[in-house]
Amino acid sequence: MTNKILRRAYLAQGVGATIDGIALSSAVLYFSVHVGIAPGHIGLVLTIATLLALLLVVPIGIVADAIGLKVAAIALSALVVVAFAAYALAQGVWLYAVGACLFMVTQAGLGAVRQAIVADNVDPAARVRGRAVMQTLRNAGLGLGTVAGTLAAVSTSDTPFVVAFVLAAGLALGCTAIFAGLPIRARAEHGARQRPGLIALRDRRYLGICALASMVLLTMPILGVLLPLWITEHLHAASWVAPLTLGLNAVLVIGAQTRWSARILTDTHAAGSLAIGAASLLVGCVLIGTADGKAALLVGTALITVGEITAGAGLWHVAFTRIPTTAPGQYQAVFGMSESFARVLGPMAALPLVLALGATGWLVLGVLIATAATALSLIALRSSPMWLRVQPHAL
Repeated sequence: MTNKILRRAYLAQGVGATIDGIALSSAVLYFSVHVGIAPGHIGLVLTIATLLALLLVVPIGIVADAIGLKVAAIALSALVVVAFAAYALAQGVWLYAVGACLFMVTQAGLGAVRQAIVADNVDPAARVRGRAVMQTLRNAGLGLGTVAGTLAAVSTSDTPFVVAFVLAAGLALGCTAIFAGLPIRARAEHGARQRPGLIALRDRRYLGICALASMVLLTMPILGVLLPLWITEHLHAASWVAPLTLGLNAVLVIGAQTRWSARILTDTHAAGSLAIGAASLLVGCVLIGTADGKAALLVGTALITVGEITAGAGLWHVAFTRIPTTAPGQYQAVFGMSESFARVLGPMAALPLVLALGATGWLVLGVLIATAATALSLIALRSSPMWLRVQPHAL
C-alpha cells in the first residue's frame, strides 16, 4: 500500500510541476502583451501573491495535519482548477489578481502536502531519497510545462494561451483524481495523529535549520534569475547562452540528483555532502563572476549545479530526519518557507548585489551560501535527530 501511495505522490508531483511550467512560461506574457495589464500592476499582483503564499503555507500545513493530507491535497488541487479558470476568463487586473493569488497559495500548500505524504510514508532514513525523486520530477515537469507554455508564447493570438490555461486546469483536475485514489489506512493501526498546534514555528532549532536552508537554496534564483540577467546585461552574450545554462542544469539534476541523494544515509554522509556543496557553490560563483567566455560560464554553471545537488541532499537529510511524525504537513510547510524566502531574496537582494558589484558581488554571494552550507554541515556532525524514529502512519 505504501508503494501505491508513493507512486501517486510522485505522479502528482510531476503533473504539478508541469502546471507550474505552463503558468511560469505563459501567464505574465499573456496578461501583459495580450490583455494589456501594465507591468507595474503585474509586479504588484505577483508580490502580493508571493507574500500571501508565505503567510498562508504554514496555516495550510496545520489544517492538512488536522483534516488529513489526502483531503487537503484534493481540496488544494481543486482550487488550482479555479485559479486557471480565472486566468482563462480574465480580461482585467482584478480577475487576474484572483487567479494569481489563488495559484501561488495553492501551489505552495500543495508542495508542502505532497512532500508530507512522501515523508509520512517512508522511514526517516529514506526521506532524502524521496525528496530527491520529487526534485527530479519537478525539474522534468517544469521543462515539459515550459515547452507547452512556449508554444503558446510564439503565437500572436490569444487562443493558444487560453488553451494552455485550460490544459493546466485539466491537469489540476487530474491531480484531484490522483489524490482521491490514494488508499486510506485506518489511523488506529498506528495511533491517531495529535493536533500539536504551532510546534514547528516554536521549534527554534528547526527554524535555525530553515534559515540556513534559505541561503543554500539561493541556487534556485541564481540559476533561474541572476544568471540569465548576468549573461544578457553584463556579458552581452548571444540569446541562446542563457537557455543553454538552464538546460545544462536540468540535465545534470535529472541525471544525478536521485543517485547522489541515495548515498546520504547518515549525518556524517550529510555533513560531507554539504561540505562538497559549499566548495562547489563558492568556486562556481567566482567562476561565473569572472567569466569572459562561454566555457568558463558553463563550468561555473556546472559547479553551481553540483553544489545544488550535493548541498541539497545534505540539507534534506538534516531537515527531514528531524521532522516529528505528529505534524509532517506543518513541518514541511515551514521548510517550504525556506524555498519561498530564497526565491524572494534572489531578486530583491542577490540580484542588486551582483549587478552593482560585479565579480565582487558574486564572491560575496558565494561566501554567504558556502558559509550557510558549512554551518549545516557542522549541525549534521554535532547532532542527531531529536525525535523517536517511528514507522510512517496513515494518511
